[in-house]
Amino acid sequence: MKKILVVTMVLALAIASVGCGSEKKEDNTTAASEAAKADGEAGNTSEAANYFKGSSAGKTYTNDVYGITFTSPEGQWIYAEPSELASRVGKTSDEVNSMTFEDVKGGKVFPAMMCTNMSSGESVSFILSASQAGVSEKDQIEATAKALGTQANVEVKEGSPIGSTYYCDMIYEDAGVNLYMRQYYIFIEGTAGTITVTASTKESFETLCNAWKAK
Repeated sequence: MKKILVVTMVLALAIASVGCGSEKKEDNTTAASEAAKADGEAGNTSEAANYFKGSSAGKTYTNDVYGITFTSPEGQWIYAEPSELASRVGKTSDEVNSMTFEDVKGGKVFPAMMCTNMSSGESVSFILSASQAGVSEKDQIEATAKALGTQANVEVKEGSPIGSTYYCDMIYEDAGVNLYMRQYYIFIEGTAGTITVTASTKESFETLCNAWKAK
């Protein structure tokens, strides 16, 4: 299970290091702008500084700015603590907690959420990074797929339960075992949110993919 988690984060972060396209989900643009304004007026010291990070309650993670929600299916699902999320991207908890929306737009990678089924190793994550201006969503995702192709068999497809246009399906093979992975992408005001789903069976993989919804 530990190896599955490591592979999950490696591939999840690969998209962040490559950068994404410039298309945006218009319904959330106003919310992001208003929250960014509130963030600045508050001097990054109030709850406004955390508006883009989303929150988890019980079995559900919700992010109003990116317009998504995830409800974990049956199993021993645990949301990663902030300190664990920070360590996954080589940062301290303080560095991650102080990060703002403007920091993400400026190129910093923010681990918003990771949820793991402790009984099987299945996992989902939501990583925020800067988008790449001047490059179409399709072209950037295809470039990302090419980069990920050095580690997995990757295919770019269209349509998703969160309403995005394109996504990547991957099969990671190791020692005769397949890991099924999918990445959905959401583009908001110069940032890219990447959802990564990982499972060891096709059935659980589809269940996890469908657990993500557009708000």
